[in-house]
Amino acid sequence: MSLSEIRPAASPRPSRSITLSFEGTVWFIAVFLLLTVGISKNINLLSLLGCMMACLLGLNLLLPLLRVHFGESSIRIQGTPVAGIRHPVEILLRPKIGLAQYFQVTLEGPWGPATLWSVVGLKPGPVFLHGMWMPQKRGLAKLGPLFAYSRYPFGLATASLDLRGTTTTLVHPATGSIHWEVLLRRIPWQPRDRRDNVVGNRLSKHKPHAREEFHAMRGFRPGDSPRLIHWRTTARRGYLIVREFEDPPDRELVLEFDPLETVEKDREQAISFVATFIHGWFQQGHGRLALRFAAETPLYLACLSDAGGLNRALDWLASWSAGPVHWPSGGHKALEGPPVLRVSSQALNATDKSRRSALIVVDVGDPNNLDFWRPVWEEGK
Repeated sequence: MSLSEIRPAASPRPSRSITLSFEGTVWFIAVFLLLTVGISKNINLLSLLGCMMACLLGLNLLLPLLRVHFGESSIRIQGTPVAGIRHPVEILLRPKIGLAQYFQVTLEGPWGPATLWSVVGLKPGPVFLHGMWMPQKRGLAKLGPLFAYSRYPFGLATASLDLRGTTTTLVHPATGSIHWEVLLRRIPWQPRDRRDNVVGNRLSKHKPHAREEFHAMRGFRPGDSPRLIHWRTTARRGYLIVREFEDPPDRELVLEFDPLETVEKDREQAISFVATFIHGWFQQGHGRLALRFAAETPLYLACLSDAGGLNRALDWLASWSAGPVHWPSGGHKALEGPPVLRVSSQALNATDKSRRSALIVVDVGDPNNLDFWRPVWEEGK
């Protein structure tokens, strides 16, 4: 996603307000008591002290408003934020005069203050502040407004300036990690041309690694098949070594997903799994992937071939909301097709009768069925 810059509201001057701090409240009570006692008892010393303290309080109420002046302000977000991951944020400020005093800038987020900057001394002109923002969930998130706070000079009052910078950005779903070797072995892969596997009058049984090419040796990982262990190298090195194969060039898969097929408590995890799956598949190049997402505005991609298609799918997942369900028309007329991976927590048939294709169901509500999936909120455990 390109750089987004949301300019301030049409009001030419930021709104200002001032409030007494806790210290200022105590100071005000002390002034009131001194003046009340001094005047009622005709004690000039107490009255004079009360007047001096009142003058100091008045200066603290006026000086921040007189000294702190800002012009244009804006919020810039580079790229697309992802839920659960810290994302850089850039703030543009334009002080009208030099500011030597200490003040703070707060960027409000949808889940409370997002970022706080403590600034001492600014020159007139554009100033850039850089910070980090962590969105908590997917979807549209409003970031802003910007507030500048100053307690100059005595800390008895806090001047607040609404800099009016706001932006609304789309947050992609949180992603975790997938153990691809475990997941890919559970899918009954089929070559594109079934005639290649005909031997005489029989249809030969597809072997998972028959058409894969040897790539390299590596250490054994949890979930690897014992059949891949290279025993000679293992005996020579003293630890388990497995053979690694390249993915077959004709590997094809259809990913189907209707968020409403999952129970509400597992729905966000299902969306996160689908986002992780398509992102990892695209990055690692496991083969050809088609997408069929059902919703009020369905999505069909015959092939996830470029970053534009990936971002389109992630945007769909990020903005999904419950509503009428319609399946996309694309891809449903093929009599035979590649295996179908369907993310759902409902009981489905073992075959897709409309396509006569192998159907693999990923039940996000069953931990025993997700040994290859680790959500982002479990990454640190």
